[in-house]
Amino acid sequence: MPAHIRRDPDALLIVLTRDGEEPQTRRAIGGEQALLSAISMLTECRYLRTGDMLIVQAADGDAENTADR
Repeated sequence: MPAHIRRDPDALLIVLTRDGEEPQTRRAIGGEQALLSAISMLTECRYLRTGDMLIVQAADGDAENTADR
């Protein structure tokens, strides 16, 4: 019996990468939730350093596997 996988096109993955640290990832549904999650992640940093990177991308699979790309 074939299985049908439903992918939510609005699912987004937010990845915050800092040198020397494990990337932080959060999954969000829709742009507004993604924006609020990104702001929350940035405020938890207390300060930004050269090389910090925040990426928002379509969530195509497991958050940990996508973050390692």
